Amino acid sequence: MNDTNWQGPWDCAELASWLVYQTSGLLYGTRTREDNRFADAFTGYWAAQAQWDNATVDVEDAAQILGAFILRKPRPGKRGHIVISHGEGGTLEAHSRKRGVVLESLAGRCFDFGILVPGIAYAGVTRVCEELEMLRDAS
Repeated sequence: MNDTNWQGPWDCAELASWLVYQTSGLLYGTRTREDNRFADAFTGYWAAQAQWDNATVDVEDAAQILGAFILRKPRPGKRGHIVISHGEGGTLEAHSRKRGVVLESLAGRCFDFGILVPGIAYAGVTRVCEELEMLRDAS
């Protein structure tokens, strides 16, 4: 996570977690959240952490927020997928070893929810850890 010059190859969760770490210094969507040398990114960890943090939003809303993450949770026998919204209905995502990191569209694709990582300010949206803690404590 701490290699600023890493250029892949990536899987989708690795790219998403690496971008969060490079932008904010936060480990997100990883199995360990204490030591960046051992952080293991996985869409299942992204789903669990986002739900725990109350950091989920509708896919349609996330599609309009630059830098929001959009997730399809892993299911038995099926992989999950996570992409980064470019704010206009498209994505930046790790596609495959052959295609690498690509720009794609969200149109016609199935995702479960968007994620606004706590502690990152998004254009038009402010989400900070303290606000999320208050929401979690109130429930």
